Amino acid sequence: YRGTTPEPERREVAVIWRDTQGWEAADLERDREFVEREELTAEADEVFVNGDSFVPEARPLEPVFKQRMLAEPVSG
Repeated sequence: YRGTTPEPERREVAVIWRDTQGWEAADLERDREFVEREELTAEADEVFVNGDSFVPEARPLEPVFKQRMLAEPVSG
């Protein structure tokens, strides 16, 4: 999934969500190769993935998701 954060940041974000249950290092390597080949992170300022990952510069999605779900509502 791709999107843009609101102003004033306006950053391009890519979120890669996949079922990784039972994956081992070889599976994570194939995942990294697929992401690179398909250019899924091209031009993204931030990349988030669920679970473990070999995708370069990717951040785990779970801590960000939990933080935002538990944050106070934003009005306006």
